[in-house]
Amino acid sequence: MNISAGISKILIFCLVAISTGLISTPQSPAQTRKKAPRGPKPADPPKSEPEKAPESAKPAPKAEPAVPVDTPPKDTRPRIAVAPLGLGDRVLETSLTDTLVNYSRFQVVVARNQLNKILGEQKLNNTDLVNPATAQKVGKLVGANYIVVGRFMGTDVKSGFFTADKLEIKAQLQLIEVETGAIKIADNFSTVVKGQVTASDGRGNMVLREDLALRAYRLYAPEIARKFIDRINILTPLKGYVVEVAGAYAYISIGEKGGARVGQEFLIFADGNVIRDPVTGEVLSSEKKPIARLVVASVDDKVAFGLIYATNSPQAGVPVEGVNYDLRPVFSVVQPSMSLIEVERKGVALLEDIEKSAKKAGKK
Repeated sequence: MNISAGISKILIFCLVAISTGLISTPQSPAQTRKKAPRGPKPADPPKSEPEKAPESAKPAPKAEPAVPVDTPPKDTRPRIAVAPLGLGDRVLETSLTDTLVNYSRFQVVVARNQLNKILGEQKLNNTDLVNPATAQKVGKLVGANYIVVGRFMGTDVKSGFFTADKLEIKAQLQLIEVETGAIKIADNFSTVVKGQVTASDGRGNMVLREDLALRAYRLYAPEIARKFIDRINILTPLKGYVVEVAGAYAYISIGEKGGARVGQEFLIFADGNVIRDPVTGEVLSSEKKPIARLVVASVDDKVAFGLIYATNSPQAGVPVEGVNYDLRPVFSVVQPSMSLIEVERKGVALLEDIEKSAKKAGKK
Protein backbone atom coordinates (compact mmCIF):
# COMPACT_ATOMS: atom_id res chain seq x y z
CA MET A 1 0.00 0.00 0.00
CA ASN A 2 1.41 3.38 -0.97
CA ILE A 3 0.50 6.02 1.61
CA SER A 4 0.90 8.77 -0.95
CA ALA A 5 -1.54 7.17 -3.38
CA GLY A 6 -4.20 9.70 -2.42
CA ILE A 7 -1.95 12.67 -3.20
CA SER A 8 -2.37 13.96 -6.72
CA LYS A 9 0.64 14.68 -8.91
CA ILE A 10 2.33 18.04 -8.64
CA LEU A 11 0.39 20.64 -10.60
CA ILE A 12 2.12 21.58 -13.83
CA PHE A 13 1.90 25.22 -14.74
CA CYS A 14 1.99 25.91 -18.48
CA LEU A 15 3.22 29.35 -19.46
CA VAL A 16 1.48 30.64 -22.61
CA ALA A 17 3.91 32.64 -24.74
CA ILE A 18 2.44 35.97 -25.91
CA SER A 19 3.83 37.08 -29.23
CA THR A 20 4.58 40.75 -29.60
CA GLY A 21 4.74 42.98 -32.59
CA LEU A 22 2.42 40.82 -34.72
CA ILE A 23 -0.60 43.14 -34.44
CA SER A 24 0.00 46.66 -35.61
CA THR A 25 -1.79 49.61 -34.06
CA PRO A 26 -4.80 50.65 -36.25
CA GLN A 27 -4.59 54.09 -37.82
CA SER A 28 -7.16 56.80 -37.20
CA PRO A 29 -9.51 57.95 -40.07
CA ALA A 30 -7.51 61.17 -40.36
CA GLN A 31 -4.36 59.11 -40.97
CA THR A 32 -6.00 56.84 -43.58
CA ARG A 33 -7.88 59.60 -45.52
CA LYS A 34 -6.36 60.15 -48.97
CA LYS A 35 -4.86 63.60 -49.25
CA ALA A 36 -5.98 65.86 -52.15
CA PRO A 37 -3.25 67.00 -54.52
CA ARG A 38 -2.01 70.48 -53.89
CA GLY A 39 -0.51 73.10 -56.16
CA PRO A 40 3.01 74.37 -55.88
CA LYS A 41 3.77 75.74 -52.47
CA PRO A 42 4.61 79.45 -52.41
CA ALA A 43 8.11 80.28 -51.46
CA ASP A 44 8.67 81.29 -47.85
CA PRO A 45 9.82 84.84 -47.21
CA PRO A 46 13.52 85.12 -46.44
CA LYS A 47 14.27 84.81 -42.75
CA SER A 48 16.58 87.21 -41.06
CA GLU A 49 19.37 85.71 -39.04
CA PRO A 50 19.01 86.52 -35.31
CA GLU A 51 21.87 88.44 -33.81
CA LYS A 52 24.26 86.27 -31.84
CA ALA A 53 24.56 87.12 -28.21
CA PRO A 54 28.03 87.98 -26.99
CA GLU A 55 29.96 85.21 -25.28
CA SER A 56 29.71 87.01 -21.95
CA ALA A 57 25.90 87.09 -22.19
CA LYS A 58 25.54 83.31 -22.52
CA PRO A 59 24.16 81.61 -19.38
CA ALA A 60 26.54 79.43 -17.40
CA PRO A 61 26.06 75.68 -17.95
CA LYS A 62 23.86 74.04 -15.35
CA ALA A 63 25.53 71.67 -12.92
CA GLU A 64 24.62 68.01 -13.41
CA PRO A 65 22.50 66.65 -10.52
CA ALA A 66 24.31 64.26 -8.24
CA VAL A 67 23.52 60.63 -8.92
CA PRO A 68 22.36 58.89 -5.72
CA VAL A 69 24.46 55.90 -4.73
CA ASP A 70 22.54 52.89 -3.42
CA THR A 71 24.01 51.66 -0.17
CA PRO A 72 23.57 47.90 0.26
CA PRO A 73 21.60 47.01 3.39
CA LYS A 74 23.65 45.92 6.36
CA ASP A 75 23.67 42.17 6.91
CA THR A 76 22.10 41.70 10.35
CA ARG A 77 22.04 37.90 10.31
CA PRO A 78 23.86 36.04 13.11
CA ARG A 79 27.46 35.26 12.16
CA ILE A 80 28.57 31.62 12.17
CA ALA A 81 31.92 29.91 11.57
CA VAL A 82 32.67 26.26 10.76
CA ALA A 83 35.77 25.02 12.54
CA PRO A 84 38.05 22.43 10.92
CA LEU A 85 36.55 19.04 11.74
CA GLY A 86 38.37 16.19 13.42
CA LEU A 87 41.42 15.06 11.48
CA GLY A 88 41.00 17.57 8.68
CA ASP A 89 37.80 16.17 7.16
CA ARG A 90 37.33 18.52 4.22
CA VAL A 91 34.32 16.67 2.72
CA LEU A 92 31.92 17.19 5.64
CA GLU A 93 33.36 20.60 6.46
CA THR A 94 32.74 21.83 2.90
CA SER A 95 29.23 20.35 2.91
CA LEU A 96 28.42 22.16 6.17
CA THR A 97 29.71 25.49 4.84
CA ASP A 98 27.86 25.18 1.53
CA THR A 99 24.61 24.14 3.21
CA LEU A 100 24.83 26.99 5.72
CA VAL A 101 25.23 29.45 2.84
CA ASN A 102 22.35 28.03 0.81
CA TYR A 103 19.80 26.95 3.40
CA SER A 104 20.42 28.67 6.73
CA ARG A 105 19.59 32.10 8.04
CA PHE A 106 23.14 32.73 9.19
CA GLN A 107 25.99 34.74 7.73
CA VAL A 108 28.96 32.43 7.23
CA VAL A 109 32.24 34.08 8.20
CA VAL A 110 35.91 33.15 8.06
CA ALA A 111 37.56 30.94 5.47
CA ARG A 112 39.31 27.73 6.41
CA ASN A 113 42.78 29.22 5.88
CA GLN A 114 42.00 32.09 8.25
CA LEU A 115 40.77 29.70 10.94
CA ASN A 116 43.84 27.51 10.57
CA LYS A 117 46.04 30.59 10.95
CA ILE A 118 44.23 31.60 14.14
CA LEU A 119 44.52 28.07 15.52
CA GLY A 120 48.24 28.11 14.77
CA GLU A 121 48.69 31.46 16.49
CA GLN A 122 46.85 30.17 19.55
CA LYS A 123 48.83 26.88 19.44
CA LEU A 124 45.64 24.86 19.10
CA ASN A 125 44.68 21.95 16.87
CA ASN A 126 41.35 20.76 15.52
CA THR A 127 40.65 18.34 18.36
CA ASP A 128 41.02 21.13 20.94
CA LEU A 129 37.83 22.72 19.57
CA VAL A 130 35.71 19.91 21.03
CA ASN A 131 36.16 21.76 24.33
CA PRO A 132 33.37 24.41 24.41
CA ALA A 133 35.60 26.92 26.23
CA THR A 134 38.25 26.65 23.51
CA ALA A 135 35.67 26.89 20.75
CA GLN A 136 34.21 29.96 22.47
CA LYS A 137 37.63 31.60 22.53
CA VAL A 138 38.23 30.96 18.83
CA GLY A 139 34.71 32.15 17.99
CA LYS A 140 35.39 35.48 19.68
CA LEU A 141 38.67 35.90 17.76
CA VAL A 142 36.90 35.48 14.41
CA GLY A 143 33.91 37.68 15.37
CA ALA A 144 31.31 34.90 15.15
CA ASN A 145 28.12 34.57 17.17
CA TYR A 146 28.14 30.79 16.76
CA ILE A 147 30.75 28.21 15.89
CA VAL A 148 30.26 24.68 14.52
CA VAL A 149 32.61 21.95 15.76
CA GLY A 150 32.57 18.18 15.37
CA ARG A 151 34.10 15.11 13.84
CA PHE A 152 33.42 12.34 11.35
CA MET A 153 32.62 9.15 13.31
CA GLY A 154 33.08 6.62 10.53
CA THR A 155 30.84 4.17 8.74
CA ASP A 156 28.97 0.96 9.51
CA VAL A 157 28.23 -1.46 6.69
CA LYS A 158 25.77 -4.30 6.40
CA SER A 159 26.42 -6.53 3.43
CA GLY A 160 23.29 -7.34 1.46
CA PHE A 161 24.67 -10.46 -0.25
CA PHE A 162 21.75 -10.84 -2.68
CA THR A 163 20.38 -7.35 -1.96
CA ALA A 164 21.86 -3.87 -1.79
CA ASP A 165 24.45 -3.12 0.88
CA LYS A 166 23.60 -0.59 3.58
CA LEU A 167 26.26 1.93 4.55
CA GLU A 168 25.58 4.19 7.54
CA ILE A 169 27.63 7.40 7.58
CA LYS A 170 27.88 9.10 10.98
CA ALA A 171 29.15 12.42 12.31
CA GLN A 172 29.11 14.15 15.68
CA LEU A 173 28.33 17.89 15.45
CA GLN A 174 27.91 20.71 17.93
CA LEU A 175 26.69 24.29 17.72
CA ILE A 176 28.23 26.54 20.37
CA GLU A 177 27.01 30.04 21.22
CA VAL A 178 30.13 32.19 21.43
CA GLU A 179 28.84 34.83 23.85
CA THR A 180 27.83 32.37 26.57
CA GLY A 181 29.77 29.23 25.64
CA ALA A 182 26.49 27.31 25.80
CA ILE A 183 26.13 24.20 23.64
CA LYS A 184 22.90 24.84 21.69
CA ILE A 185 23.01 21.58 19.70
CA ALA A 186 25.04 18.43 20.34
CA ASP A 187 24.06 15.24 18.58
CA ASN A 188 25.06 12.45 16.25
CA PHE A 189 23.82 12.81 12.68
CA SER A 190 23.75 10.03 10.15
CA THR A 191 22.40 8.88 6.82
CA VAL A 192 22.04 5.42 5.31
CA VAL A 193 23.23 4.73 1.77
CA LYS A 194 21.88 1.74 -0.14
CA GLY A 195 24.09 0.36 -2.89
CA GLN A 196 27.13 -1.74 -3.56
CA VAL A 197 30.00 -0.89 -1.22
CA THR A 198 31.33 -4.38 -0.50
CA ALA A 199 33.10 -7.01 -2.56
CA SER A 200 34.27 -10.58 -2.07
CA ASP A 201 37.79 -11.03 -0.74
CA GLY A 202 38.11 -14.29 -2.68
CA ARG A 203 37.65 -16.41 0.44
CA GLY A 204 33.89 -16.17 0.70
CA ASN A 205 33.88 -13.00 2.82
CA MET A 206 32.28 -9.70 1.83
CA VAL A 207 34.49 -6.77 2.79
CA LEU A 208 34.10 -3.03 2.52
CA ARG A 209 35.62 -1.45 -0.58
CA GLU A 210 37.22 1.77 0.62
CA ASP A 211 36.93 3.47 -2.76
CA LEU A 212 33.17 2.83 -2.97
CA ALA A 213 32.66 3.89 0.66
CA LEU A 214 34.58 7.13 0.07
CA ARG A 215 32.54 7.85 -3.04
CA ALA A 216 29.30 7.27 -1.11
CA TYR A 217 30.54 9.54 1.69
CA ARG A 218 31.28 12.35 -0.73
CA LEU A 219 27.83 12.00 -2.31
CA TYR A 220 25.84 11.82 0.93
CA ALA A 221 27.79 14.10 3.30
CA PRO A 222 25.50 17.00 2.21
CA GLU A 223 22.53 15.03 3.59
CA ILE A 224 24.16 14.92 7.03
CA ALA A 225 24.91 18.62 6.76
CA ARG A 226 21.30 19.37 5.80
CA LYS A 227 19.98 17.50 8.85
CA PHE A 228 22.26 19.56 11.09
CA ILE A 229 21.29 22.85 9.44
CA ASP A 230 17.60 21.92 9.86
CA ARG A 231 18.20 21.71 13.59
CA ILE A 232 19.96 25.08 13.56
CA ASN A 233 17.13 26.77 11.68
CA ILE A 234 14.55 25.47 14.15
CA LEU A 235 16.28 27.50 16.88
CA THR A 236 14.70 30.56 15.22
CA PRO A 237 11.87 29.06 13.12
CA LEU A 238 10.10 30.95 10.36
CA LYS A 239 6.48 31.87 11.08
CA GLY A 240 3.67 32.88 8.73
CA TYR A 241 0.22 31.90 7.56
CA VAL A 242 -1.60 30.15 4.73
CA VAL A 243 -2.46 32.54 1.90
CA GLU A 244 -4.42 30.30 -0.47
CA VAL A 245 -5.31 26.62 -0.79
CA ALA A 246 -5.66 24.72 -4.07
CA GLY A 247 -6.44 21.05 -3.44
CA ALA A 248 -3.31 19.34 -2.17
CA TYR A 249 -1.26 22.53 -2.43
CA ALA A 250 -1.09 25.84 -0.62
CA TYR A 251 0.59 29.22 -0.87
CA ILE A 252 2.19 30.53 2.31
CA SER A 253 3.11 34.07 3.30
CA ILE A 254 6.88 33.46 3.47
CA GLY A 255 8.96 33.88 0.33
CA GLU A 256 12.63 33.84 -0.55
CA LYS A 257 13.14 37.28 0.98
CA GLY A 258 11.69 35.95 4.23
CA GLY A 259 14.01 32.94 4.30
CA ALA A 260 11.85 30.24 2.66
CA ARG A 261 13.72 27.52 0.76
CA VAL A 262 12.66 24.45 -1.21
CA GLY A 263 12.45 21.38 1.05
CA GLN A 264 11.56 23.23 4.26
CA GLU A 265 8.61 21.88 6.23
CA PHE A 266 5.93 23.77 8.12
CA LEU A 267 3.35 22.72 10.68
CA ILE A 268 -0.05 24.34 10.06
CA PHE A 269 -2.34 25.16 12.99
CA ALA A 270 -6.10 25.56 13.35
CA ASP A 271 -7.62 27.79 16.03
CA GLY A 272 -9.04 25.90 18.99
CA ASN A 273 -10.67 27.11 22.19
CA VAL A 274 -10.44 30.82 22.92
CA ILE A 275 -10.27 32.08 26.52
CA ARG A 276 -11.67 35.58 26.99
CA ASP A 277 -11.79 37.96 29.91
CA PRO A 278 -15.40 37.73 31.18
CA VAL A 279 -15.50 41.46 31.91
CA THR A 280 -13.65 43.12 29.04
CA GLY A 281 -14.02 40.42 26.41
CA GLU A 282 -10.27 40.58 25.72
CA VAL A 283 -8.70 37.39 24.33
CA LEU A 284 -6.40 36.08 27.05
CA SER A 285 -5.32 32.87 25.34
CA SER A 286 -6.14 30.78 22.31
CA GLU A 287 -5.47 27.13 21.63
CA LYS A 288 -3.61 26.14 18.49
CA LYS A 289 -4.18 22.64 17.15
CA PRO A 290 -1.75 21.06 14.63
CA ILE A 291 -3.79 20.35 11.52
CA ALA A 292 -1.33 19.54 8.70
CA ARG A 293 2.26 19.40 7.49
CA LEU A 294 3.47 21.12 4.34
CA VAL A 295 6.73 20.80 2.39
CA VAL A 296 7.88 23.72 0.23
CA ALA A 297 8.06 22.86 -3.48
CA SER A 298 8.88 26.25 -5.02
CA VAL A 299 9.71 29.74 -3.78
CA ASP A 300 8.95 33.22 -5.09
CA ASP A 301 10.08 36.57 -3.68
CA LYS A 302 7.19 36.99 -1.26
CA VAL A 303 5.36 33.64 -1.23
CA ALA A 304 6.16 29.94 -1.30
CA PHE A 305 4.19 27.07 -2.83
CA GLY A 306 4.00 23.77 -0.99
CA LEU A 307 2.48 20.30 -0.89
CA ILE A 308 0.22 19.30 2.02
CA TYR A 309 1.48 15.77 2.60
CA ALA A 310 0.00 14.84 6.01
CA THR A 311 -3.07 16.00 7.97
CA ASN A 312 -4.54 15.70 11.46
CA SER A 313 -8.28 16.02 10.90
CA PRO A 314 -10.72 15.41 13.81
CA GLN A 315 -11.28 11.91 12.36
CA ALA A 316 -7.54 11.07 12.21
CA GLY A 317 -6.84 7.69 13.79
CA VAL A 318 -3.33 6.57 12.85
CA PRO A 319 -1.02 7.26 15.83
CA VAL A 320 2.63 8.19 15.24
CA GLU A 321 4.71 9.39 18.21
CA GLY A 322 1.61 10.44 20.13
CA VAL A 323 0.01 12.33 17.23
CA ASN A 324 -2.98 11.03 15.24
CA TYR A 325 -2.68 11.33 11.45
CA ASP A 326 -5.09 10.66 8.61
CA LEU A 327 -4.30 7.56 6.58
CA ARG A 328 -4.98 9.68 3.49
CA PRO A 329 -4.50 13.48 3.72
CA VAL A 330 -7.73 15.43 4.11
CA PHE A 331 -6.77 18.61 2.27
CA SER A 332 -10.00 20.44 3.09
CA VAL A 333 -8.93 20.90 6.72
CA VAL A 334 -6.37 23.52 5.61
CA GLN A 335 -7.85 27.00 5.19
CA PRO A 336 -6.45 30.47 4.37
CA SER A 337 -5.26 32.55 7.34
CA MET A 338 -4.22 29.49 9.36
CA SER A 339 -0.90 30.09 11.13
CA LEU A 340 2.18 27.98 10.48
CA ILE A 341 5.69 27.51 11.85
CA GLU A 342 8.84 25.90 10.46
CA VAL A 343 9.58 22.44 11.87
CA GLU A 344 12.20 19.74 11.44
CA ARG A 345 11.92 17.81 8.19
CA LYS A 346 10.24 14.39 8.34
CA GLY A 347 8.74 13.91 4.89
CA VAL A 348 9.09 10.38 3.59
CA ALA A 349 10.05 9.03 7.04
CA LEU A 350 6.75 10.28 8.48
CA LEU A 351 4.75 8.80 5.60
CA GLU A 352 6.47 5.45 6.15
CA ASP A 353 5.69 5.61 9.88
CA ILE A 354 2.02 6.35 9.13
CA GLU A 355 1.89 3.36 6.80
CA LYS A 356 3.53 1.05 9.34
CA SER A 357 1.19 2.21 12.10
CA ALA A 358 -1.86 1.74 9.86
CA LYS A 359 -0.78 -1.81 8.94
CA LYS A 360 -0.20 -2.64 12.58
CA ALA A 361 -3.68 -1.42 13.44
CA GLY A 362 -5.16 -3.39 10.53
CA LYS A 363 -6.31 -0.27 8.69
CA LYS A 364 -6.30 -0.02 4.91
